[in-house]
Amino acid sequence: MLGAALVGCKSNDTTKETQGTDPQGKSADKKESSGSKDSAEGEKKAEITMMTFDFDGSPLSGKHAAEVLKKMEDYTNTKVNFDWVPSDNYEEKLTLALADPDSMPMIMAVGSMNGAIVSSAEAGAFWDLNEFIKDSAAYPNLSQANENVNKALTIDGQLIGIYRARPIGRNGIGYRKDWADKLGLSEPKTIDDIYNMMYQFTYGDPDGNGKDDTYGVALCKYTGPFDIMQTWLGCGNGWVEKDGQLVPVHQTEEYMEALHWFKKMYDDGLVYKDWAVRDTATWADSVKNGECGM
Repeated sequence: MLGAALVGCKSNDTTKETQGTDPQGKSADKKESSGSKDSAEGEKKAEITMMTFDFDGSPLSGKHAAEVLKKMEDYTNTKVNFDWVPSDNYEEKLTLALADPDSMPMIMAVGSMNGAIVSSAEAGAFWDLNEFIKDSAAYPNLSQANENVNKALTIDGQLIGIYRARPIGRNGIGYRKDWADKLGLSEPKTIDDIYNMMYQFTYGDPDGNGKDDTYGVALCKYTGPFDIMQTWLGCGNGWVEKDGQLVPVHQTEEYMEALHWFKKMYDDGLVYKDWAVRDTATWADSVKNGECGM
């Protein structure tokens, strides 16, 4: 999955005219925010609107959230207004935002380059960031961005976003070690080990209360875990090369094998029946309250 922040073209009432380049690369009058003036002059700071994911229902609630936001605003001399969108509804909200370029947020976090984003880019909805990303003097960090990754964010030669870097192999599973120890289970090393652990967490009474009230794995309407688990059975990451052609993973035998594995997991009762309607914001609750072990 590709994570990125897209930069939209948007004018503001508190702007002044400067010569620049429009999204199509033609010479044009470009808007520059008056918020770049020294705030000591009494000028209102430029406002930046940013739409991004809300995964847990409590954005900016961390201990240092206010401090981080203030540092961001001080560093950029702007006022940052976040539009926190629940992750379950994000794609829908993103599509609606893209439908009206004049009112869409200046910056949007995205998880993939879907058709709506590509169409909007082709219509000139985003700034071309090439001239900035290659300016090592002004942007010593961004200019070191991986060129191959940038290609995935380039439409018709225009770089429309900045990717979010992630360590390779960062995703995995977590499990209740105290439950595993009680049931005599060692660290899982194969897919069969994982399935057996989920099964024992469901039917082995890991909490010792004598009740059939635990499940092997916590899931919710966010389907990201399935994208990870299907790779255990040999699925590619979105696409695979077969006989010199790119083939979507859902057309492969490995994908069907993964679907059968998921169905068996559900049929065996290793996950609660209502997982598909449980909100993502409460995903971790089932582990915290002792309902699930993985």
